[in-house]
Amino acid sequence: MTAKPPRKPRYPPEGVPDVEAVETAVRVLGGKWKIMILVHLSEGPRRFSDLRRRVPPISQQSLTLQLRELERDGVINRRVYAEVPPRVEYSLSDIGVKISSLIPPLMEWGYAIIRFQSESGASAPL
Repeated sequence: MTAKPPRKPRYPPEGVPDVEAVETAVRVLGGKWKIMILVHLSEGPRRFSDLRRRVPPISQQSLTLQLRELERDGVINRRVYAEVPPRVEYSLSDIGVKISSLIPPLMEWGYAIIRFQSESGASAPL
């Protein structure tokens, strides 16, 4: 008698339409700065001030809001160290690490758009 291979999780989860999964991903990543924040966190844990320097146009208020939303959605972890002054570090959660694998293809797509726009004379507002 041969043993059955272990069952793999069913993707998509039963009863969840594909469009709902895409809508959820867009909602979670849909902030103006969220993808840029995730790009920098994919390089390793970062402190708030480091993220602020790496995403220069972002205001302190916007960065705080985007980080809170990413933490709420389980994409990043926030670690507070018991030090004076307090030190806080942000890092990708397990689900956030899965998103980081999408960054290189997204960058390639961005480069292709930049090349197209420079060759065609078209430009898109940022």
